[in-house]
Amino acid sequence: MDKQYDLLLAGGTVVTGSGVRRADVGVRGETVIAVEANLPRAGASEVVDATGKYIFPGIIDVHVHPVYLDDVEASSRVAAYGGTTTLLHFAYARPGDSLLQKVEEMLKDAAARSRLDFGLHGGMFEAPRQVPEIPAVMELGVRTFKFFLTYLKQGWYTDDYQLIKAMDILAGRGGMAIVHCENGGAIDYLEDKYLKGPNASAKFFNASRPAALEEEGVFRTIRLAEVVGCKVYIPHVTAGRVLRHIRLAREEGLTVFAETCPQYLSLTQDIL
Repeated sequence: MDKQYDLLLAGGTVVTGSGVRRADVGVRGETVIAVEANLPRAGASEVVDATGKYIFPGIIDVHVHPVYLDDVEASSRVAAYGGTTTLLHFAYARPGDSLLQKVEEMLKDAAARSRLDFGLHGGMFEAPRQVPEIPAVMELGVRTFKFFLTYLKQGWYTDDYQLIKAMDILAGRGGMAIVHCENGGAIDYLEDKYLKGPNASAKFFNASRPAALEEEGVFRTIRLAEVVGCKVYIPHVTAGRVLRHIRLAREEGLTVFAETCPQYLSLTQDIL
């Protein structure tokens, strides 16, 4: 007799976008076909007792950088151990690089080596060269592109002209801008003031990146996006005062998303 379920997760607490509840999860093939209390264990080929445990859908991590000491394969392997099933990697084009070429290379690499489902963001460090490539990159299925308002001295900065130009291109094609929001010129000055010379100290790190400069970058980004009707994603929000602009924009009907990280919620100047 065929079993109703190939796999039954029994007795757990199911967490979904609609809430948290006690339920069993029945799976056939690769599809969840039932999420209900007290599903019959006899109807499953395999039963996993999830009593006292939480059951999550596959987690989607939208902010992954396989560019340091790891790579696409290693990132996906580690993520799988934590219950993440889809990764969105940043394909960065450094100064002198073609954004289109870098995205094509990472797509090929990820298709061959990723252990999980994946997608890509385009990321650019030389906006005047790379912004015009956005339409061609979008033809490859990439919908989201990252810009930096920081790193002015390094030449990685996206100025207002290039940012609103990119946003205009994205708005017309259903894309979204991801913007690292800080005032790059002011931060460069404060780094020179606090983090260089005989009195330089790591204890001044926060002073070199005050919340006001993040707030300014967020406000500027949202208002530029408003002008051309572009969707915006603001990563690594660190300061509470930034939220008033994000909340106001959402109340106004603008499409603005934001993310934070645990360290910004728990680390303080005293700990540093």
